[in-house]
Amino acid sequence: MKKTMLALITLSALVGCAQESIEPQHQQTTITTVKVHVAQTQTAEFTEKHSGLLLPKHQVDVTSRTPGYLLKSYVNAGDKIEKGQLMYELDSLDFELEKAELEAQLAIAKTRSDMASRDHKRSQKLIGSLATQEIEEVETRFKLAQGQVQLLERQIDRVNLSIERTTIRSPIAGVVGEKSFDIGAMISSSQTLNTIVNDEQLEVVLNIDEKKLLSITDDLRQGRAEFKAKLKLIDGSILPSEGEISSIDNHVDPSTGSLAVRIEFDNNGQAYAGQYAELLVVRSETAMLVPQQAIVSDAKADYVYVVEHDKVKKVEVTLGQASAAKRVVHGLALNSKVIIEGQAKLSVDQSVTVEG
Repeated sequence: MKKTMLALITLSALVGCAQESIEPQHQQTTITTVKVHVAQTQTAEFTEKHSGLLLPKHQVDVTSRTPGYLLKSYVNAGDKIEKGQLMYELDSLDFELEKAELEAQLAIAKTRSDMASRDHKRSQKLIGSLATQEIEEVETRFKLAQGQVQLLERQIDRVNLSIERTTIRSPIAGVVGEKSFDIGAMISSSQTLNTIVNDEQLEVVLNIDEKKLLSITDDLRQGRAEFKAKLKLIDGSILPSEGEISSIDNHVDPSTGSLAVRIEFDNNGQAYAGQYAELLVVRSETAMLVPQQAIVSDAKADYVYVVEHDKVKKVEVTLGQASAAKRVVHGLALNSKVIIEGQAKLSVDQSVTVEG
């Protein structure tokens, strides 16, 4: 009986040892199956949304260049107006009276100038007979009379200009704004009477980070990307025309590190200056794209795991534009087998097999 029990114990121990030696061998031969995405160069569109105020490309304040009482108004708010069209008329009576007075003075001055001219001609014929002092006095009176005529003529020209400026015309074609003064109001020089807005072209100002702008400019120059801008209005409609960059500011704002970029749109009457709208900047880029879930990030860098010769490798990448499902990456070789699931359970150089 004792021999039988001893044999059973010995057999049990041997079986246990055998299992312990077999199980590690089984674990070592287990290979994880992974799902991969084969990295390819693709063309994709990425849309950035920015809110902005619609500004008219052409907007001019209508000001008076001479003082006077507002006598007549020929326009109303909302009227379409052509360049040079009459808008306002100021009272010119004071200038007309001043002109009449100056013209009367000019007539007298011309009479005196004619008399002085005749005296001057006679004195020139009598040189040698008249005293030198007398000849000089005649010549001085002649020059003073001529100068007085010229002075009055210039003063009349100035008054004529003031009279002309009492009629105020539109400097550009556009739409008339609300008036700032009523009939009878006293208008001073340089006061704004109205604002003309031409909204046939509208602009949106976009502040772009200087590094991003440099990247965009380089992509455009190298032909790696194309850009188009659309305008979404508050009612959800899209302006038919595409925007074009009309200007880029000549300096970086040191407080924000950005540059102001103006994007211009042709307006078909659908939008109005002063509206808020959503600027849709669509960037079409040809680059390496991978699914968003393939990217692993830590405090130091961004990575993807790839399969090379049935082993897991970790590749550091630089991230680019993102869409809902994919992300542009730089630093990844074409046709790389990028692991898209279960990266947290993997380790570098681990043996894996690709699903499918």
